[in-house]
Amino acid sequence: VLYSIITILFAQISKITTIILTTGFSPYDLTILPIMVIGAVMGGYMGSLINKRIPEKKVEILFNGTQLVVLALAITNVIKSFL
Repeated sequence: VLYSIITILFAQISKITTIILTTGFSPYDLTILPIMVIGAVMGGYMGSLINKRIPEKKVEILFNGTQLVVLALAITNVIKSFL
C-alpha cells in the first residue's frame, strides 16, 4: 500500500509541475479547491479512526469495495464519453 501511495504522490507532483510550466492554473476553476482540501483532510482523519476500530479483514473489504465503486464510475464515464 505504501508504494502505491508514493507512486500516486509523485504522479500528482509531476502533473502539477507540468501544469505550472505549461498552461498555469488559469484554465481551471479553483473555487471548490478549499472544500476539496477540507474534505480530503477530514476523510483521511476519519479513515484512520475507522481503520483503528474495525478488524483488518473488514478494512480490506471496505477498501476493495471502494475501489470497485471507483472502477464502476470510471467505466461509466468512459461509456458516456463515447455516446
